[in-house]
Amino acid sequence: MGPRQGNAINLRGPQTGYLTHAAAGAFVVKLETLSNQVTGEERNFQKTDKDKELETLRNEIAVLRGENAMAKMLQSAVEALERDKSQLQGCVTSLEQRLMGQQAS
Repeated sequence: MGPRQGNAINLRGPQTGYLTHAAAGAFVVKLETLSNQVTGEERNFQKTDKDKELETLRNEIAVLRGENAMAKMLQSAVEALERDKSQLQGCVTSLEQRLMGQQAS
């Protein structure tokens, strides 16, 4: 027996021992269908990974926006404290001058 015998190819079938061309064709179609399903699932899996990565990036952006808002608030607080410090320094200088004037008299 060679690899081909009549209308059969040398693939073992459950009853005849060989698959006909039609059965072999159906087998190939089934394999292609399964292969396409796996490829589709891989794409879905990759899409899911990309969705997860996108969600992670969105979360990081939200955190960075929060940190940016906090930094702006802290910067405003620092500027207000610097203004207060400057005013207090002016008051201290004025009081020191008044004290020196009183001591001189």
